[in-house]
Amino acid sequence: MFSYALKSLRANITRLVATALAVILGIGFLASGLMLTDAMRAGLTGDVEEQYQNVDFAIIATASSEQSSGMDFQLTVPESVLATARDTPGVEAAAGEIQADARVLRPDGTTANLRSQGRSWIADSELNPLSLDEGSAPKGSAQVVLDRKLASEAGASVGDTVSVQTPAGTKQFKVSGISSFGRQDALDDGGTISFSEETAVEVLNAGTPGFSDVLLRTSGDPATVQAALEEALPTFVAVQTGEQFVSDAAESASAFISLLRPV
Repeated sequence: MFSYALKSLRANITRLVATALAVILGIGFLASGLMLTDAMRAGLTGDVEEQYQNVDFAIIATASSEQSSGMDFQLTVPESVLATARDTPGVEAAAGEIQADARVLRPDGTTANLRSQGRSWIADSELNPLSLDEGSAPKGSAQVVLDRKLASEAGASVGDTVSVQTPAGTKQFKVSGISSFGRQDALDDGGTISFSEETAVEVLNAGTPGFSDVLLRTSGDPATVQAALEEALPTFVAVQTGEQFVSDAAESASAFISLLRPV
């Protein structure tokens, strides 16, 4: 029996080597894939924590402020909530975030990245999670800032004009600046297109004032400020601590990275 097995092994030595090599390569690919995604998750989570470190509180919508008979709607924080938050004692700065799908078109009409997102540029530098690498912040209705990877994918530089698809249609914008998110290229995995707040309302929110959330920078006793906010704000919004907001943002970022894991 042993001699037969040995003879069979000699006759199929090439197959044996190929099988062993396939197993070794498979294990190596799995291990490297796990290490890579874990490193990506740690890096992105660290950037989320660093870039939002000045957010002391965030206001999120927990219910619709108006009755809606359809299913196709998003919970938003009304503009009035932002105004109330700004008038609350202890609040040093407040900024609303607006987010929706947006696509940059190359000169040949192809889409630079199908997963890119449009966002409102936050004027307060301490609350803004994005940094300017080149150029200036978007102003008026005809300027955008592209993250550095998306700009490269679109073949665009500061001063160039690009076509951008938004829920309001396709329009041309001048690239006023190039942004980054910590050590990452973009806040969004498919790229980030930033508009001035007024333009974001028009092209991302269909002209309806309202925000995905509101970020706050405060001073004084946190518990006192939170209590004042909760007393002043309507019941269809909730006040999150900065730590909880960052935790939720990091979890959302990690969810995308998890899709890349080999197991």
